[in-house]
Amino acid sequence: LLWILKKRSFACLLKTVIHDFIKMIRVVFRIEGNNRLGMGHTFTSLRIAKKLVSEKGIKRKDLLFIMSSESKRGQDLVKVESYNVIEIDGSDQQVSAIKKFNPGVVFTDVLHADVEYMKLLRQNRIFTINMEHSEKTETRNLANVVINSLYPDKNPGTEYYYGPGYALLSDSYADIYR
Repeated sequence: LLWILKKRSFACLLKTVIHDFIKMIRVVFRIEGNNRLGMGHTFTSLRIAKKLVSEKGIKRKDLLFIMSSESKRGQDLVKVESYNVIEIDGSDQQVSAIKKFNPGVVFTDVLHADVEYMKLLRQNRIFTINMEHSEKTETRNLANVVINSLYPDKNPGTEYYYGPGYALLSDSYADIYR
């Protein structure tokens, strides 16, 4: 019984430590959103950001959105939701801004991640999670984690999650019966 109590106490302590650690994490969202590419990447990232704030206790100041000058519409939407967003073009400048922000993770959700951008993140040992929407990409092996709700990869070379269970859908779909 004492052993079980000690285990339970350790589990509670571990849960508290993990919860406190999550609160310390800073997250960068490297996304795009405009009339040409669509706004899905922006909406998906905003849903994740809202969950991090409401369910994990991360402060808005610890979330940063980086978007190119082509994504004025997406930037406006992020600003309306009161998140920090900066406009930066070019891989070198984007990675510099990421390093300066010093995040625990960079979440990249763009149609095709730039190879140079991904190589720079990898060289700087920045933990990356990529949302992919293609069957094949040049950057898959450069990310730490890949989420692709559409296509499997038999030899991903990275931690790879695929299938409908990994589709990041709006909460409005939560009550639909299977």
